[in-house]
Amino acid sequence: MAFSLKCKPCEYTSISQPYKAGRHRGIDLVNHKLYQKTPIRAAQDGKVVAAKKGAWDWSYGNMVAIYHGNGNYTNYAHLSKICTRVGKTVKAGTIIGYMGNTGNSTGTHLHFEVHLGRKWNRVNPYPYIKNAKATSASTSKKPKFVVGKTYTLQENMNVRISYKTNAPLVGVKKWTKDAQKHATKSGLLKKGTKVTCKDSITYKGATWIKTPSGWICAVGSTGKVFIK
Repeated sequence: MAFSLKCKPCEYTSISQPYKAGRHRGIDLVNHKLYQKTPIRAAQDGKVVAAKKGAWDWSYGNMVAIYHGNGNYTNYAHLSKICTRVGKTVKAGTIIGYMGNTGNSTGTHLHFEVHLGRKWNRVNPYPYIKNAKATSASTSKKPKFVVGKTYTLQENMNVRISYKTNAPLVGVKKWTKDAQKHATKSGLLKKGTKVTCKDSITYKGATWIKTPSGWICAVGSTGKVFIK
């Protein structure tokens, strides 16, 4: 079966450098609107085989490589942040990092490669990107959260004052009385607790819901679901 991409690796506004056989064996994509806030997504289902700085070559900087079977790989380089790990199975559309300027790079962009049939057999990625569906949150099939509906925690979770991972925590004493009954000794809201959605927002690839006690991350930036 011929190899193809299910979605584009990122939203981009221009191609800063095209593929050139023997010279530049990938394509450089730039997003002039979001720059380093641009999410990088797995362009096809597969297994992460590299996820660190210079994993395959120092020039790539922070990079992620995904194996798709039949000797086919995709490589995502110069990332500002890596949001996955080696050994993880990912679906197309899953956020694996953010566009960056690490390694041998002179500006924020994604260097994207397609290795066809075997590692290092790098072919022109443009035809694959051109025929792929547009990158969007819909490709990762994130659940939608409806105001007024009740959901269940899939893990013990922090409760924060706003929808940011570094936002201060809401103390248990400031939770609703019902929520306080489901607090762990370490101040987390227990797995299995029912929470009501008062509002929801997607920020930096993660979806958060506002509950009567505070904000809780519902879906992580990597696509992991914490609330159903």
